[in-house]
Amino acid sequence: MSKKKPDYFLLTIVAFLIGLGVLILASASAPYSQARFGNSYYFLQRQIIFGLIPGLILGFLAFKMNISLIKKWAPVLFFLNLIFLLMV
Repeated sequence: MSKKKPDYFLLTIVAFLIGLGVLILASASAPYSQARFGNSYYFLQRQIIFGLIPGLILGFLAFKMNISLIKKWAPVLFFLNLIFLLMV
């Protein structure tokens, strides 16, 4: 079995988009956070703790998963996703 190597171009683009999103969130929410909570990084901290860190962990786990397992469960997950989309 060959060792999987990450796509560095894709990782670079994802890192750039995450960095840009964090920068935009920090600059856009700072005045409101300061007025509302007394901490200008309130929303940024919450996004990093409850969004970025779990996303990185789940992304790493997805990278380590066997592709045959994903292919096996893909139809079920697709229809489950459609049901959740209809609920919204």
